[in-house]
Amino acid sequence: MQCRIDRVGTVVWQRDSGGINPLGSGPGHHGVSHGEAPVSVWEAIDHWYANRFVYLVSKMKSLGALDNTITVWGSGIAENHNQNDMVFVVAGGRNTGIKLGQNITYPFYAKQPLFQNGSLQASRDARHKSLADLWVTVQKSLGLSKDTVGDTQWCSGGLTELRS
Repeated sequence: MQCRIDRVGTVVWQRDSGGINPLGSGPGHHGVSHGEAPVSVWEAIDHWYANRFVYLVSKMKSLGALDNTITVWGSGIAENHNQNDMVFVVAGGRNTGIKLGQNITYPFYAKQPLFQNGSLQASRDARHKSLADLWVTVQKSLGLSKDTVGDTQWCSGGLTELRS
């Protein structure tokens, strides 16, 4: 990215199904989310990842690349696979039209019953925003005009609150 050769990069910390514990010993991130260690261990692991994100963003800023790059930090680790209240941090992208300095909450509005015969229903409340909508917003900010990504039934065309 420093040489402006690539426009997209991905960093994934996942060694195996147990996840990584960057603190050394003990259960990994995934195991901690299932109660294999005290909450303080989970907090320490998340703190370690947060510091890595801050380092990345600071480095990109020092190289003059941050305003032209959208950097997203998120995690699939949630309490016992509960995917409600997931947090994603978006940094950079000022020159791509990303609106910075916000804390946006998107409540989950599900038509009941959400699960039917063990599978997720295709119908959803139109107010619901998904992770796919975040990725649509990122791709639009990078010049792609497509309104969907991935499973289109959960896509509503992007997050207008993130675009300036």
